[in-house]
Amino acid sequence: MRFPTSPLRVATFFLFAFAGLPLAIYPVVAIADIMSLVGYRSGEEPLPQVLSGCAAMLSSLFYPVAYFLCVRWTARNWQNPRAAILGGLSAILYLVITVASFGLWIIFSDEQRGMIEPTDARESR
Repeated sequence: MRFPTSPLRVATFFLFAFAGLPLAIYPVVAIADIMSLVGYRSGEEPLPQVLSGCAAMLSSLFYPVAYFLCVRWTARNWQNPRAAILGGLSAILYLVITVASFGLWIIFSDEQRGMIEPTDARESR
């Protein structure tokens, strides 16, 4: 295999290397996601917490599929460096969306537990 010489191809290589790092811990994350998805809910959770939790778990569960689809698309468009870098950026974008959904889940969970004041209480002061 020849190392890519175009600056955009080198950037694509590093984007995929960075986006592929979460795959190292994927087996542990997948088990936790599956256990959380089939777990019991009390029914008292607010809808934003449930939706953000499901989005976080499903997006992390399907991360390898999204990553390898981006790799496949980039491999097919390797002759066009600009099109190839879009595949790397797409993998990074999916990773950002996954991390953001986990962040929202944490925020909504902390608000439910009383660790963060609800937005209504902050506005009433």
